[in-house]
Amino acid sequence: DAEVRSIAPEHLGQMTPGRTTAFTRDQFALFSKEQIRALTEAQVKKLTLDQIRGLSTDQMSYFSRDQLAVMRPKQIAAMSGDQVGALSASQLRVLSDIQIQAISTDALVQIKGSRLMWLLPEQVGALSPHQVSALTTHQIASLTPGQVAAMDRSQVSALTPQQWGAFKPNQLRRLDNELLQLAPSGTLDRAGRPGTMTHALDAEGFFVKLHGSVRISEQGILLQAAAPQHSKDHVTCMLVIEREALVPLLNAEAVKSIPKGEK
Repeated sequence: DAEVRSIAPEHLGQMTPGRTTAFTRDQFALFSKEQIRALTEAQVKKLTLDQIRGLSTDQMSYFSRDQLAVMRPKQIAAMSGDQVGALSASQLRVLSDIQIQAISTDALVQIKGSRLMWLLPEQVGALSPHQVSALTTHQIASLTPGQVAAMDRSQVSALTPQQWGAFKPNQLRRLDNELLQLAPSGTLDRAGRPGTMTHALDAEGFFVKLHGSVRISEQGILLQAAAPQHSKDHVTCMLVIEREALVPLLNAEAVKSIPKGEK
């Protein structure tokens, strides 16, 4: 153990790639940050799967972007959930499409939403349908609108009802009507409570519902935009509502879903 720790980083980098594979899993697990950073790209490519599996989460964070970029898909696939979860957003962004697809679903779900949201849209678009279906609802909710827009039909088809329910309105707006039609019946048209906004589908596509009753006679801020349909108990009509007027009518969660600066 002392011998491994005593190897100078500059000497380690001078070893032939074949020699670095001679370190056992336990020996490689003793490598310091400086020693790992000293590994050449050729040496990184030669690391055995057993050596990779023996790395701690701290050691995973020591690999540079250039080192991660040259790892073989099999090496990426060998990483545990804890190891993949320890990768920073900067490290994750350097992974190629093939490397992204090599991440096991058990490892994929360990990536925090705050890091997953920094993946390039192309990287999200590279996820296999199987990987997409494994994403947690928290991960789905963390995706940026740009990442959602990068998803193709096979990925959207793999979404579960729970994942559809985790989408936010600003995410759904980035899916075209054809993809929105893939949502399980009733998934987007969730039961509304007073003071909430929900999203739904009809024959013409995506729309937002405002739930709750507003007495029009007392709300001069509401501007009628379509002819009302009268019944004995209520009036149904389409309305244009200024954002500043709408906010007081909604709960805090619904307010967050209203784009700033728009009606």
